[in-house]
Amino acid sequence: MLALILLPDLVQAQTLGLTESLCEGPTCSACHFVELANRLIKWLIGIVVMLFAVLAVWAGFSLVTSGGNPSALQDAKSRFTNAFIGFLIVLSAWLIVDTLMRGIVNGTDGDITGYGPWSQIQCGTQSEVGVTPDTLNITIEAAEDAGLILPDAGGNCPAGYTFDAFGSCVFQPTTVSPDAGGNCPAGYIFDPFGDCEFNPSSLPADLAVNQSMNPIFNPAQGGSSLVQPGAQEAMQALLAGPFRCLQQGFGRSITINDGIAKAGTSRETQTPNSRHFHGDALDLSTRGMSDTDQIRLFNQARQCGFRGFGFGATILHVDLGSRRGWSYNNSTYGGQSVGSLINSI
Repeated sequence: MLALILLPDLVQAQTLGLTESLCEGPTCSACHFVELANRLIKWLIGIVVMLFAVLAVWAGFSLVTSGGNPSALQDAKSRFTNAFIGFLIVLSAWLIVDTLMRGIVNGTDGDITGYGPWSQIQCGTQSEVGVTPDTLNITIEAAEDAGLILPDAGGNCPAGYTFDAFGSCVFQPTTVSPDAGGNCPAGYIFDPFGDCEFNPSSLPADLAVNQSMNPIFNPAQGGSSLVQPGAQEAMQALLAGPFRCLQQGFGRSITINDGIAKAGTSRETQTPNSRHFHGDALDLSTRGMSDTDQIRLFNQARQCGFRGFGFGATILHVDLGSRRGWSYNNSTYGGQSVGSLINSI
């Protein structure tokens, strides 16, 4: 109760470090709530230390000014004793748990600093927040996360994908067998053994890339160790199919900022479930585009089979994962509300 009196406005918590650099908007998760509670506990211990000092001074002042009055003298001693016992209880509760955890969870080199690892919480940044319109889409997204892609509005699978027994699109490995009609999937050609292999010549020969960000399309070029098997083939199929469709429909070159996830980037710790690890995602630059062109790029990407969209101030993330959308801490894209664009997805 005294803490609430000392902190009448929750906005002041920012200056006390409770919410500083914690999270913001769509990046918040349940883990950050636990971290907030952990910070609150540490802050309250500081308040307890301050209150003990105040009570000790009060008891000492009462002791000095008791004037030999036995009742006042006894009250002062009792006040100091109670304050000291309460202070010991608070510290003991923390130190007992700390001691136990130091024995149970020890560091790699036997040295633990601070309060021990049990009180240290690490939360990843949730920068890609999905929007699920209804219960049906939950099942759809679960299937897509398992590698299944739904056909586009025209009933066709993206290049490099083919129908499975359930009517979904699944990615084909580098070498596949012809279908019942003796045909290879889109983006594949016959090899000398009669199998279908991916046709690299079907890839755009003049990809426009942001040289400063050095996007890669092959894990061998410095990809993350978290890149999933088949990511290179998936990226080739993406470039040959949906991206080629997007660039042709848009009518001019589109600069790519990022492709397959690279090693040593924040994606490995902040968004390990990103579609960039699966090879079916691109970050497209919208720098210099008018609002009209940004919206036209988004609409064309939807027509070409892209389902996941991240709306940034100067980028548009597109992928073939589940149907969802998010923002990068910006409220508008192409002059329109990001919320309305997400709802349209």
